[in-house]
Amino acid sequence: MEVEKEPTFFRLGANSILRLSFFEAMNHSLHLNCVGLRHSRHRTVWKTVGKL
Repeated sequence: MEVEKEPTFFRLGANSILRLSFFEAMNHSLHLNCVGLRHSRHRTVWKTVGKL
């Protein structure tokens, strides 16, 4: 029983860590996408203003 408990606990810990890192990566990429969209929008605005 003792030997069986450890691997499952370790597996759960690894899964939670992976899940946390996955969500962190998702949030980070979403944030970067938002920033990138904002920057691209500003760039297009400045391009149109430059043409005028």
